[in-house]
Amino acid sequence: MKILDIYSWVPEMEITLEDLMAIFENYKKGNLSKQYKITEKLPANASQNIIIGREQLIKEGKRVAFIIKDSRILALIGYQE
Repeated sequence: MKILDIYSWVPEMEITLEDLMAIFENYKKGNLSKQYKITEKLPANASQNIIIGREQLIKEGKRVAFIIKDSRILALIGYQE
């Protein structure tokens, strides 16, 4: 698995891109976080910007996943297996 893109909607002071990558990589290794939810389904509360970003990544042939904390979408991940 290789992470190709990360779109984040939180300030770096709150969570860094490296932290987001680590959360997702741990998820793919089977290490589930109690603090963060990872889903490949489009969350119901996704804004138009998030939907457009997801569609673009899919058009580029990438798989997509979302990192969510407390019902808030933190990041959109574009990756390949």
